[in-house]
Amino acid sequence: MQKLREQETISLQCYLEALQTKKYSFRTLQKELTSRNMPSAQGWEPLFEKYKDPSIKKSDKGKWSLILKELYDNHIRYGSKAIFMFEIDRKLALKIADSFPGMVDQESPFRTSFPFVLDDESLKKTSLKPSVTLVEPENDRGSRLICCYKRAYKEREQIELESLNTDAIKQKTILEAFTDFEEIYGIRCGFTQSFDCIVIRPDEERLELQIDHCRQLNTDDLIKSFYKKLLNIWIEDTFKIKNALNSPINFYPILQKLYKEDDGKIFKLGHVTGTDSIKEERMRRGHLDLREEPFHKKGLQAVVDTDPFSLTKKWDSEHGTTSPSVTIPGYSSHAGASDAKIEYVIINDCSCKQDFEMVLDKLF
Repeated sequence: MQKLREQETISLQCYLEALQTKKYSFRTLQKELTSRNMPSAQGWEPLFEKYKDPSIKKSDKGKWSLILKELYDNHIRYGSKAIFMFEIDRKLALKIADSFPGMVDQESPFRTSFPFVLDDESLKKTSLKPSVTLVEPENDRGSRLICCYKRAYKEREQIELESLNTDAIKQKTILEAFTDFEEIYGIRCGFTQSFDCIVIRPDEERLELQIDHCRQLNTDDLIKSFYKKLLNIWIEDTFKIKNALNSPINFYPILQKLYKEDDGKIFKLGHVTGTDSIKEERMRRGHLDLREEPFHKKGLQAVVDTDPFSLTKKWDSEHGTTSPSVTIPGYSSHAGASDAKIEYVIINDCSCKQDFEMVLDKLF
């Protein structure tokens, strides 16, 4: 009985730590826990302490573990993804879906820890090359490959000098050296475990490369994604079809569509006006719609014509506490260009599969 109680406590801690590691929004977690009548707190450490409480009922531990598992499982599949999409023939898509299990690397080091990340030391020893770790069914006749690997990252982070792990004399010297500084920042470098997905949807005649976006990515990391090459080689070897995946779907033409459709809320908009000025506008709060902001409305009336080049649009979720969003990340050079191409979108803040697919549907 004692071992069972310890295991239940470990399970709660494991999922909380996993959510923190994968950059799950703490504010969102607070809302999700509160909506389910679960204990919440004002920060990660106080939350960990609450879920270590030995007085928690066994029945609550089991129920809460399942809820945290659901939040985490949904987050690594649907939470934040940069997505390239390719059109593909339905008959070939069905064959690919049926053959995806053969791509799984049975020796992948990530299979032993899945769905959790490897510990830091084990992750450092792995390759930068993605490993096909798992295959799952996806809707009717579709299929999802989950690929894991270590990815290098850099993050700008504020440094709190008082929290540096040094002895008192060294800390005093450091504080004195930075007396005239209000804020100090550094660049943290490291590795994170990525959970990318390759999703084939025969009924939509579409293949999607869903790149894990839980940490900020370099543009090169997205553009140089090798998945297209990997899949084309595999498809040619398996089905004798060359270059099955051509250019990704171009999302530039749907900027106007998303802006003009009444549903949802425009959170950010980059556009070049008919008077040749570049505007990048955003709302301070996500529940407000830029299209209803008086300065924006009057400005559009004055210039008459404008060409959008980037946009973030949000919708209310019917299944969670978040506001799922899509970002089309273009540049001002795209505006009005006849050959403008934006080859990926970023989908954020989806709490579940239904949210994610709702946003996908808005693109077509």
